[in-house]
Amino acid sequence: MKLLFFGDLAIPDEESYEELEQTLNKHKLFKNKVVIGNLEGVITEEEKALKKYTSHLFNQKYVLDIFKQTKFTILTLANNHIKDIEENFENTIKILNERKIGYTGANIEKEKADRPYELTIEGKKYAVFSHCWEVMGKIIKKKSKKIFINEKNYEELLTNVKEYKNQHKDSIIIVCLHWNFDYEMLPFPSHRKLGRELIDNGATYVIGGHSHVINGGERYKNGIIIYGMGNFYIANNKFFGGRLNYKGEATKSIALEIDDETNKVEYWYLNGNQMIKESFDNGNIINTYSPYREMQEKEYIKFFRKNRTKKLIVPIYKNNKNDLLNKLKNIWIINRIKLFRSIKRIN
Repeated sequence: MKLLFFGDLAIPDEESYEELEQTLNKHKLFKNKVVIGNLEGVITEEEKALKKYTSHLFNQKYVLDIFKQTKFTILTLANNHIKDIEENFENTIKILNERKIGYTGANIEKEKADRPYELTIEGKKYAVFSHCWEVMGKIIKKKSKKIFINEKNYEELLTNVKEYKNQHKDSIIIVCLHWNFDYEMLPFPSHRKLGRELIDNGATYVIGGHSHVINGGERYKNGIIIYGMGNFYIANNKFFGGRLNYKGEATKSIALEIDDETNKVEYWYLNGNQMIKESFDNGNIINTYSPYREMQEKEYIKFFRKNRTKKLIVPIYKNNKNDLLNKLKNIWIINRIKLFRSIKRIN
């Protein structure tokens, strides 16, 4: 069976939907695969949503039609835009249930938000965790009391994965993470470490998103880690009154394809209407985005410090401890992000 992982998705109108649909149908990207990706924002059925929700990300209901050819679809909801339109969240869950689409990472009950989505298909058991970096959860202006997101600290997440693996030894565990900064081209040293720790604790695939640019990936032991897949499709010049405009690296993404019968791992490189398929282990494009593959932890910290995208008054996270130093870094980052977003007038 083939698994297909994709990045952030936000389709607000028919023009955007038709553009993506044509590309997917041309390459049969989703056909007969178990597809897992991030739904960036809730689902709405309002025709004039772009005028009504001018400072939010969301998806029109017909976005789900792109999944008609999949064997099964699971959408991750633990992201910093799922609370944007609070009144549409319960209806989003209702629509996903009606379409028999799996979801994980956010719910109206906290326990269910933290719980993985479980799937048995062709005799194999899968568990998909969806998690949002706690910093992202704290920059949301609207504090919802009706929607819970899996945004535990990383030590708790590691414990949850380990406990689940101990109780479900036959399950293949997938952890999908919303992390990193917007437009950061390299994974945090702490996130690279977290990806490996998750595999040490029982995960097989660790899939990252949110940065809106490709961060590359690597093998670790018997697992696969993708640190950032980029935007699978977030419509340009539509959201935030047309001010959200992705350029350069933010117009490119990857979709990871895994045949878990043969252990063959490939990726699709998406650049506009261009799609290229290459080997995950030695593809030219993925190698370009993953210069750290042979680096040990200390070497990578030095490399990250020198080559990271975001350097202006930004601390470096070196580990995933829930200690005082990291808590202080979180407070600093939260206020920095809020300041920059207020200047740009983006929620």
